[in-house]
Amino acid sequence: MVAAATAVDGGAKVIVLEKMAMIGGNTARSEGNMSAMDPEPEKLLPMTPAVRDIVKKYTDQKPCTKEVAQLQQTVKDQLKAHNAAGKKYIFDSPELFALQTLEGGDCHNDPKLVLTMTRNATAAMEWLEKQSDMKWYHVPRYWVDVGIGGIYPRGQWPRHADGKTPISTYDAYISPLADKVTKAGGHIYTQMKVMQIVRGKDGRVTGVIAVDKNGKNQAFNGKNVILAAGGYGANLKMVKKYNNINVIATSNQPGTTGEVLEEAVKVGAGLTGMKWIQIHPHGNPKNGELESAIAGRPSDTPYVNVNGDRFVDETGRRDDISHGILAQPGQVVYAIFDQKTIDQKKVRDDLMQIALGHGYAYKADNLNDLAKAAGINQAEFAKTMAAYNEASRTQNTKSLPVPKILIGMPVDKASFYCVPITTTIHHTMGGLRINEKTQVLDTKGHVIPGLYAAGKITGGIHGGNRLGRNALTDLLVFGHIAGMQVSPKP
Repeated sequence: MVAAATAVDGGAKVIVLEKMAMIGGNTARSEGNMSAMDPEPEKLLPMTPAVRDIVKKYTDQKPCTKEVAQLQQTVKDQLKAHNAAGKKYIFDSPELFALQTLEGGDCHNDPKLVLTMTRNATAAMEWLEKQSDMKWYHVPRYWVDVGIGGIYPRGQWPRHADGKTPISTYDAYISPLADKVTKAGGHIYTQMKVMQIVRGKDGRVTGVIAVDKNGKNQAFNGKNVILAAGGYGANLKMVKKYNNINVIATSNQPGTTGEVLEEAVKVGAGLTGMKWIQIHPHGNPKNGELESAIAGRPSDTPYVNVNGDRFVDETGRRDDISHGILAQPGQVVYAIFDQKTIDQKKVRDDLMQIALGHGYAYKADNLNDLAKAAGINQAEFAKTMAAYNEASRTQNTKSLPVPKILIGMPVDKASFYCVPITTTIHHTMGGLRINEKTQVLDTKGHVIPGLYAAGKITGGIHGGNRLGRNALTDLLVFGHIAGMQVSPKP
């Protein structure tokens, strides 16, 4: 929808084909948080020693490619200039963002695509804000948190016009853009499944053939085709084809089955990174749905197993956390937080009440009763929480059995909450090969004329592990670029 809205802004006539009965796909299911540099960095919180340690971790480790080595030096120079200018607020830059994305993806990413994303993230964020009455809540202005697998404090949350009240991702990302498309004369067809991509004898893609809800074939012709059909995380057979992952639950909506990607391959499109599939550590043990909206903020929330022990740095990479969960008894662990998290709106109270009502979470007046309700070993849990809270108060986690690079508030104010979590198939990092203009490339790296792609259907951006919040940054940046590429107006 980002591409469609951008294209109509540029004077293009647009048709959107949606496979499902409702538009929005996985985006409508997400929390809506994205990563981008703050447009007014001087408003950010002071740079803490822990945040400096995060930067140092990425600038000092052995570079995996020459591009990473160059970025490391650039970031060191930028940080030096930041400090020399007497700036006390959190340091950030597109190059630091790119460095962390590349190293976080184990350097299986395409550096050019990564830098395209990080250098355009803030502009894309501001563009979306102009499309409706939503406002961004710039998290690092209020507290230091990295989000689940986000690595660094640059999270941006969508909110209503007051800048505080939570807004659904559908209302922030989907609905206003769809309205823009239809008001400009564009057409949005739902329950329209693409069955074939049409490529002419001259090599140019000229349209698609789709089947409607009545089983009737419909041909759609145009000057350009943009593929934004998502990944294949809900297609277990396809997942197993590329990665024999030992997880069967998925957070993906049912339409995320990858057939458009396979149709693109039939007209010569190249693939990249298909074996890289991310499992998310915030899955609901009962149904695989994401519980990130109620599972607390990683810096403030210890994860414990049924024995009452912490086992992982909650502010680390998603893949490390997820594989840590898979090694625990029953492959289920518990996110623990207190009333402060609710009061500070780091977890939505309305969603927590729903979770409590459905038995997806536990609440108690003290930690001992919380452990009893959840079936956690009470004695060991008490020891774990006492040590954790002391480390939080002193901001020193080195004495913990599992240190934590960024620790937030102690868990010490009633009421206390516990959310069971497990792993769930979340993001397929592989997909169609594209260049910085979102043009789809064939197996030899040549452009397929008339064919573009953006979002989760593409590969090369996230490498072997996607950082938290980068999916929406990806779709905003590259969706916007794709829309501009097919626009008659420059």
